[in-house]
Amino acid sequence: MDLTFTYWLSGLLFAVCVSLYVQNALLRNRNRDLSYNQTELERTYRTDPLTGLQNRTTAAGTLPGGTLISGVVAVLDMDDFKRVNDELGHLAGDEVLREVGRLIRASVRGGDLAFRWGGDEFVLIFQNETEETAMTRLLRIEARLSEFHLRGFSPLPMRVSWGVAEGHGGRLYDLVAEADDRMYGMKRDRKRTGVQYTEPHVSVTARESRSRAM
Repeated sequence: MDLTFTYWLSGLLFAVCVSLYVQNALLRNRNRDLSYNQTELERTYRTDPLTGLQNRTTAAGTLPGGTLISGVVAVLDMDDFKRVNDELGHLAGDEVLREVGRLIRASVRGGDLAFRWGGDEFVLIFQNETEETAMTRLLRIEARLSEFHLRGFSPLPMRVSWGVAEGHGGRLYDLVAEADDRMYGMKRDRKRTGVQYTEPHVSVTARESRSRAM
């Protein structure tokens, strides 16, 4: 075989190999980007972008039993939140919700689930817990909100009303509806009596509140 032809053929094969290597590398990068984008899309679908909590559309898919609950469902709703938007503006309102989301994330434990249900309403699921335990932890959240401080503003104590429903094998949305009714009952009682906060049966010091919020 002619030596020139051999060199030419070797060069051609080398060029083909380099081209294939580059194309494979590009394909791997593209697949990695597609996988990352898919993961981000799934995370965006599951997560409320403002609070960092899960959104209500993912609730059933997140629960081990689908829509069946073994534990306690709690509904929390900010009191007089419209006042924040009206007096301080919607950017301040968004900041409040963002900080409340951070507080809730810091308050839930490994087996708990927390969702932004819509607007200024949140749903927490305390799996395999009793109503008494759930109420104790909700009182802690409420106490920490009473010391709420919005960056750039003077101290801004926030108030939250809440209701709970305990179920063992109960359906999620039935328990949410029951807890929601109790939450509105608390709002009505507070307006009638003028009570600003639930009596703190659980002692939560300012130092403990700050350390838990970090």
